[in-house]
Amino acid sequence: MPMQFKKKVIPIPGGRGAKTVPASVRFDSRVISSEIVLGGFKFNFRGADTDHHIDEIEIGIVRLGQSPPDVNAVIFQLECRYQDRNADDDWDGRVDVVVVADVELQSPPIGPGRLPTG
Repeated sequence: MPMQFKKKVIPIPGGRGAKTVPASVRFDSRVISSEIVLGGFKFNFRGADTDHHIDEIEIGIVRLGQSPPDVNAVIFQLECRYQDRNADDDWDGRVDVVVVADVELQSPPIGPGRLPTG
């Protein structure tokens, strides 16, 4: 089975506390299996006072699978936290992921002078 890689930048909306952000990546053919890899991230405190002592940074990636009838999509969610000790500040950011998928081989179209294989 061929492997395909797709990058995705997922914006994390502004607000306070922990955030769960749904996301998906679509491939051109049926996904047999997949893994999601963290590529990078950038979080920022928002507002006038952005000088904070960071107490916790957390990024979790939860693969939710495929959602029939769209078996070409990998569906997942990010669980993110960025806070100082009192956890009462607005923050936002982005998370970069790479989805690695084992996809179903698509047969090339049959045309003049071409014989089907396999």
